[in-house]
Amino acid sequence: MKRVLLAVCGLTPQIITETLYALHCEGRLPQRVVVLTTRAGRERCLNTLFGGPGMLHRFFDDYGIAPSACRFGREDILTPAPPADDIATLEESEAFQTLCMEQTRLIAGEPDVTVDFSIAGGRKTMGASLALAAQCYAGAEDRLFHVLVSPAFESQPDFFYPPPGGVLLPRPAPRPPLDTREARVTLAMLPFARLRPWLPPHLLQQPQAPESLLASLDMSQAPVLRLNTKQRCVSVQGKNCILPPVEFSLLLYFALRKRHFPCSGSCHDCGNECFMELQTLFAESGSLAELYRTVSTSTAASSTTGILNLSAENFRTYKAKLHRYLRRALGMDAPCAEIASLGARPHVRYGLRLPRSRISVEQG
Repeated sequence: MKRVLLAVCGLTPQIITETLYALHCEGRLPQRVVVLTTRAGRERCLNTLFGGPGMLHRFFDDYGIAPSACRFGREDILTPAPPADDIATLEESEAFQTLCMEQTRLIAGEPDVTVDFSIAGGRKTMGASLALAAQCYAGAEDRLFHVLVSPAFESQPDFFYPPPGGVLLPRPAPRPPLDTREARVTLAMLPFARLRPWLPPHLLQQPQAPESLLASLDMSQAPVLRLNTKQRCVSVQGKNCILPPVEFSLLLYFALRKRHFPCSGSCHDCGNECFMELQTLFAESGSLAELYRTVSTSTAASSTTGILNLSAENFRTYKAKLHRYLRRALGMDAPCAEIASLGARPHVRYGLRLPRSRISVEQG
């Protein structure tokens, strides 16, 4: 799956190389980078990242990254129309919001693409605009984050990323130089609502104002998720996906839990009480095993490993395989059937986002 970094940037292009460094450390260097900025920000990026010493190419050289591995050129630094040197007026803010919506819809809507949204650069309204666009259009595996840099280096104009081996960055006397080996650049993941599965398909065909998209949300008209246990078939919006027994059993378990969970309110306003931590799933592993034996005709149904003796590691493996099957067969409707996660480790909770009234389980 192709990874794309979609980032906002102001007058400090350092945030781009810092973000690329952090993603490289995660083993998630993007294959493409798109930067949304102002006219003045674009000039600063061009002069700093590409012109003169070319800090972008210096970063690639320092870490042995072939430039072809990460597409990022002058044409990938975009500004709103009409271009402005700042986001200081209502008109400029609206134009930047439009740019964020247009680019997010295009990029997140591409097949086999996962997007990392960085809201660390530029004015606060720029990050907020990109976050809103991500809420409207992001897919299930897309991420939204801020970039955290050690305070001493955050305002250092010569710091772009920690180079291998470290260097000393001079500071006005009497302060001592900064050793870049002490710099820490990390990504702070931000949970966010993904509204795309609830949006009418016709509103995804062309760019829309956020107000139009949000006004169209109607959870009561969400797609229906149908599970046929005899055929191991998952259906959404007329599209079908036949699953192997393990992956189907896992999805069936979460669907039945959602259907029968004793909620304190409706699915529209509850606190996702039906989402659970893995410890709860492990405690109820007998129910999952029974579902697997029901839908499987394999001799593996008598095994004492894998789905019948679930661990955190093989749960995540099965969940990833399930999502791959669903995306291949259901396309943009796959998030309706995916096992979503809430919260941060070690207290991540899992469940289905669809209202229980939109989940149907059939025996034959």
